[in-house]
Amino acid sequence: MIAVADTETGFAPGEHRWYSNIGYRAVGVVLEAVTGVRYGEQLQRRVLDRLRLRESLAVMTHETRRRLPWGHVHVLPWAWAWAPVPFRR
Repeated sequence: MIAVADTETGFAPGEHRWYSNIGYRAVGVVLEAVTGVRYGEQLQRRVLDRLRLRESLAVMTHETRRRLPWGHVHVLPWAWAWAPVPFRR
């Protein structure tokens, strides 16, 4: 977040839409600092568990990665992507 603080957007407000998770990361950093509890744990407890989303996870780990739907494929050593793959059971 600090690294992008002094960067230019490259376009005027409202001219182009660009998705970024940096706002969520900023909220997570603040929540972690204030509560002393990791953001993923808070999201799991405060949102997902309350909504009874038992199959949803706030944080992806190597252990939980195998639970991804078959539509996700490993495209690079560090990246996953959507891909048109056959449905499997």
